[in-house]
Amino acid sequence: MVFIHVEAPDEAGHSRDYRLKVKTIEDLDKRLIGHLLEELNEDCVIAVLPDHPTPIKIGTHTRDPVPFAIYSPSIKADKVKKFDEDSAKKGGFGLIEGEAFISLFLGKSAAK
Repeated sequence: MVFIHVEAPDEAGHSRDYRLKVKTIEDLDKRLIGHLLEELNEDCVIAVLPDHPTPIKIGTHTRDPVPFAIYSPSIKADKVKKFDEDSAKKGGFGLIEGEAFISLFLGKSAAK
């Protein structure tokens, strides 16, 4: 298991800079996640999520649910095409908490 923590989107949220936050997320997708998806084999499982929300409107952490995406050969894709809080609420996983997320990630439970 490899865990990669990228702080840039969080810092952009603290600075309340919308353009910078969008750029940091786009850079993360292009420079890290895109390469992972191209280079790793089909047996890998990848989860993408923030450790907490940092909305640019308030510039500090909140306790709101976080959006997440899981790429896994054992999980069927849903219809969600965007990675944001509103889109994630409509996804196949629904609202789950810590232990359920880890079980899903490790392949110990099925998506809805």
